[in-house]
Amino acid sequence: MTRLPVEERRKALLDASIRVIERDGYTETTTRTIAAEANMPLASLHYVFASRQELIAATLKLMSTQIVNGRNSTRSLTTSPQDILEGRITDLDQLI
Repeated sequence: MTRLPVEERRKALLDASIRVIERDGYTETTTRTIAAEANMPLASLHYVFASRQELIAATLKLMSTQIVNGRNSTRSLTTSPQDILEGRITDLDQLI
């Protein structure tokens, strides 16, 4: 297995974190679930992020950036910008 650079691991984990939160909700999201979603061992997650709180904070920052930039990682391209924005706001509300 090829070892991923830290930045690639970080991106994969953040993308996985967004998918897991969208699918399972914030309260059901665990670091184990995120690592599994990213197809990485849990140790890789803890190599990149010191804690669950650090990972969630980075995820929240990424989601906020995606809102500002109008990007959406998992929703359909046919979804209207308003629906995407409302969905992201709902995602952020779940994190808070």
